[in-house]
Amino acid sequence: MFSSWDERTQLLANQVLPKSKVFEFGAARLVLKDMLPEGCTYWHSDIVKRNEDTFVADLNKEFPELPQVDYIIFSGVLEYILEVKKLIIHLSQFTTNFEFSYATSEVFPEKSERRFHGWVSDLNENDIFEIAKELNWTLKVIGTWKNQTLFQFSK
Repeated sequence: MFSSWDERTQLLANQVLPKSKVFEFGAARLVLKDMLPEGCTYWHSDIVKRNEDTFVADLNKEFPELPQVDYIIFSGVLEYILEVKKLIIHLSQFTTNFEFSYATSEVFPEKSERRFHGWVSDLNENDIFEIAKELNWTLKVIGTWKNQTLFQFSK
């Protein structure tokens, strides 16, 4: 795992309010926990066990049930998910905010390049806007990181 990804994680963490309940998918090195504001409760998941508290889930095979949280965060994850829209709609029952990075197809249009990176979804900004619209949630672009857009959906 690359420490250069920590900057992206910090940008997402900066949007979290103190004393929030946060669930992170794709936790990798578990750096988000230490970046969150004071008083936050943190849970994490990854496709492999990162420590004794890791909730292991393959989001291409199952959509998990979660505790109620204020934020669900995906940093560098959704490009690897086959059914992004279905996953977000499923998880929307457990949160009031999603924060995520995504390398949109406007910025990375070549499917061969996307597949080289292991990315299996090819959303553009309009696709992401439509997911928020279908949920009747607010969509906000909260920044960029290395040609990836950082988004927030809020109820």
